[in-house]
Amino acid sequence: MITNYVVMNDTATAVRLLGALPVMAEAEEEVGEMVRQARALLLNTGTPVRSRVRAMQLAAESASRAGVPVVLDPVGCGATGYRVQINQTLARGGTPAIVRGNAAEVAALIGRRMDIRGVEHTGEDNESYHKARIALARAAASQLSCVVAVSGPVDVVSDGRSTVPRTGLVQNGVPLLASVVGTGCIVSSLIAAFATVESDPFLAALWGFAVLGVAAERAAREIGENGAGRPIRFKEAVLDHLHILKPDELAEGVRLESLDQ
Repeated sequence: MITNYVVMNDTATAVRLLGALPVMAEAEEEVGEMVRQARALLLNTGTPVRSRVRAMQLAAESASRAGVPVVLDPVGCGATGYRVQINQTLARGGTPAIVRGNAAEVAALIGRRMDIRGVEHTGEDNESYHKARIALARAAASQLSCVVAVSGPVDVVSDGRSTVPRTGLVQNGVPLLASVVGTGCIVSSLIAAFATVESDPFLAALWGFAVLGVAAERAAREIGENGAGRPIRFKEAVLDHLHILKPDELAEGVRLESLDQ
């Protein structure tokens, strides 16, 4: 994993609680060797200093040669021209198997414009916005030739690699997830964890969203009132439920919808 300083501990903890083994490596001298031993690579561009951007490029090249799936989280893409440039470079040539971002980040990645504030979108969460995110996911997946996962009140996953179109929705989660810093980065790390055991990136993205959403719902019920007023306790409870969530509970709680009948 090469992730940003803000969420490094949270993402590593979430992946470990899910049962995977996270390793942080960003030294140019070792990233190639480390990636060759990995089963997935997460690239999170939230703190894009020059040295770690170079490490990401080297890691991506090594992953491509070794056949290791890459998950790209283009944090803040669109906030500055520099972030757009580095994320478009990392996404070029079909390097990532999966791109996971919010709508504004994904839009900027493919040269579209949306309002952005920090790393969150400022669009209205209404029906027209929901439909626009579905169209965006499909367009980005096609343009980037990979799976694109767009976070939101309903998460959208679209597969741009196959001649048979696939788009799915994950309808789990609670509103408080959007108020806790780092949950987007956490879900990207969970998607990468699933990519280590699931060869289909489309399914890995769906289940990464699903496991966080179901854990968040169970955490909110435990705290009461959807966790309102207790965001730090809610975050801790989400991590706890990632650890104790059983496969049958996940299967029972997940709410998936296919848009391609």
